[in-house]
Amino acid sequence: MKTTRKFYALLLTFSLLLTVFQLAGLTAFAADGDTGVAGEFQYTVLDEEKKTCSITKYTGQMLYLYIPEELNGYTVVEIGDSAFFRAFSIIEVEIPYTVTHIGNSVFTDCAALEAIQVAKDNPAYISQDGILFNKDKTELIRYPEEKEGESYSIPDSVTTIADDAFFGCDRLKDISIPSGLERIGAGAFILCYSLDSVHIPESVTEIGFQAFSSCSLLREFEVAQGNAFYTSQDGVLFNKDKTVLIRYPEAKADQTYCIPESVITVEASAFSGNQFLSTVTIPDGVTTLGASAFHGDSALTSIVLPESVTDLGAYAFFGCRALTSVTLSNGITALEVSTFGRCTSLTGIRLPNHLQSIGERTFDGCRALKHVTVPNTVKSIGDFAFENCDALTSIVIPQSVTDLGHEIFFYCEAQTIYGFTGSAAQAYADQYNIPFVGVGSLSDSPAYSVSVLADGDKVTVTVSLSGNANAADGDFALQYDNSKLDFVTTHAKADWVFIEPRAQEDAVYLNFSNAPAIAEDTVLWEIEFRRTGSATIGAEDFSVLDYAIFNASSELTAYGDSASAPILFSCTHAQTAEEIRKQPTHAEPGETATVCTVCSKTLKTNSIPKLESTNTPETDVPDNTKPNSGTPVPVPEIPKTGDTQIFSNVGALFVLCTVAGTLLYAENKKRKDN
Repeated sequence: MKTTRKFYALLLTFSLLLTVFQLAGLTAFAADGDTGVAGEFQYTVLDEEKKTCSITKYTGQMLYLYIPEELNGYTVVEIGDSAFFRAFSIIEVEIPYTVTHIGNSVFTDCAALEAIQVAKDNPAYISQDGILFNKDKTELIRYPEEKEGESYSIPDSVTTIADDAFFGCDRLKDISIPSGLERIGAGAFILCYSLDSVHIPESVTEIGFQAFSSCSLLREFEVAQGNAFYTSQDGVLFNKDKTVLIRYPEAKADQTYCIPESVITVEASAFSGNQFLSTVTIPDGVTTLGASAFHGDSALTSIVLPESVTDLGAYAFFGCRALTSVTLSNGITALEVSTFGRCTSLTGIRLPNHLQSIGERTFDGCRALKHVTVPNTVKSIGDFAFENCDALTSIVIPQSVTDLGHEIFFYCEAQTIYGFTGSAAQAYADQYNIPFVGVGSLSDSPAYSVSVLADGDKVTVTVSLSGNANAADGDFALQYDNSKLDFVTTHAKADWVFIEPRAQEDAVYLNFSNAPAIAEDTVLWEIEFRRTGSATIGAEDFSVLDYAIFNASSELTAYGDSASAPILFSCTHAQTAEEIRKQPTHAEPGETATVCTVCSKTLKTNSIPKLESTNTPETDVPDNTKPNSGTPVPVPEIPKTGDTQIFSNVGALFVLCTVAGTLLYAENKKRKDN
């Protein structure tokens, strides 16, 4: 019994000692770069020998906050980037004399902040009228968001306005910029809703990224004539040679705007937030539309991207609720995240001929979008690409698409996928229990080549079939750029090729039947066009789409890549035997294609049945969070504390101590009872 009590006592002593050592490790055994927590502050050790640290995060709710000079024995010499980001409660804050470095965006989005004070003996910083500057007042670091007053004159000593310096200062209507200012930081005036106009002096050499985004009442920019780096035209801000359009004022009330022909790049968020523009003309020569370029332009109804555009940024047209018509450049190879997200009036879109990828949520929330034909150059479609497309009834996915993301059609209840039997599209439809219509086998897929010969205004296009001897019959369309070309006629180049000079809008109908064994590069047609301008014409201006439908009046009514059969239109007529006329030459195996004699719309009455899925559909709920303005707000990462494991160990040892103590108490009580 005595041995048992001794064992329990030793166990308790050992556990308590280990706990003490673990707690001591919070400070005594810290090293450079270690993290810690002291009350409402998180910090990182900068120098263990000198006992200095940097505040990385504030989690408290104080209204009037004095930043401590010391945390757990470490002198606070630095306030890290975004350390007080979204500290909504703080009305006034004081910085101690020990702080000699303040990071970027430290007090961004502190919505109640009225004043920033600095200890008088601080060697690096100073406060004037509640505004934070560096010591010699050459840099204005932060103007408090809730500071009283509608106007402010920046001191003449200031040469730099820091990043986010006036972020969210929505009371300010007028800001006077001194003649010696050189730099305006990134996001410097973001969310200054009341700002009416901006005068940029000739001394300014740098304007940071999205410096004037989300200034909803801003009507014009005025740049001093002598400025060597920037200029303004009709109130719009450009770089000096007008190759970059930087910012179109959100409150500029014109309904139409023609971008100058000198422009090559439209910067990120350049037109974002404008509520007046219905039409913007983009000249040939523009190559880049930056991220969120037209984000939230609620009056924009149509847009045409010239063939020179090759780079279209994420969220470029996000939230353009009135947008009904979009013409994309064939030079675009990728559609980025949410490019057309929440374009709720967009009913259809023709995708570029050389498109290779459709990004995540590209068409999220396009609730009027009815049909999409994916070009046969596309290889991947990203997660939730067509999420919340309520009206989407059909989508053509060619055999080239092999990478299909998670829940592409999330909350799309009525769509059907059309594609090749045995393709990734069919496997995807199977997995997610989506109706699938096969329009041929992968082994039946022909291959084409297009060559172009231009002679003055006459342009001759030769279409050759180099692919598959199994493709014995076909109805096809040659799609062309009708902004550059007018169709003239077609010429058959083989006796088994039909001459079908039918053209509509931007495609020519072509047909062949009962082909012999097809030799490589067999020429099928020559198609003649007339050039309408001086633009260079090449093979990239054409695309062979290997399915076409025409009605009883010999009009091309539908065409697409590999499987535009889904564009086989439906109608509301009774469809009695008298009203339906069969078109067996346009039927796929196992299907009957028909035409309504009342409205001449082509129908399909007997489609290939969908294969039953043996897989369980994915049920993950996506993150529907989207930015609500053209301005990306910096969200700092909450630092991970190195003390987490220490506290875990302390907890375990505490339990061990409790158990040992309980056992020792029980043993002693037992001894006394006996």
